Amino acid sequence: MPVEFDKREGRVSFPSGAVAFMTAEPDALQVRIETPDGVELTQMQDVVARHLDRFAFREVPLAFDWRPA
Repeated sequence: MPVEFDKREGRVSFPSGAVAFMTAEPDALQVRIETPDGVELTQMQDVVARHLDRFAFREVPLAFDWRPA
C-alpha cells in the first residue's frame, strides 16, 4: 500500500481505493477516511482502528469518535 507522511500528516492508500488521511494534533490523532463509494466506510474505520490499536498497544484501548464528514 502506498504511504506518504511527514512529521505532522500521513496518507495511506488502500487497494480498494479507500484513503486514510491522518493529522497529528498535540493531544490527538485526527483520521479521515474516504472511500470511492461510501459503502465500505464502516469496514475501513474498523480496519484503521484495529491497526492503530495494534501500534499504540501501550495505550489500548484507544477511543475513536468517528463522525460523518
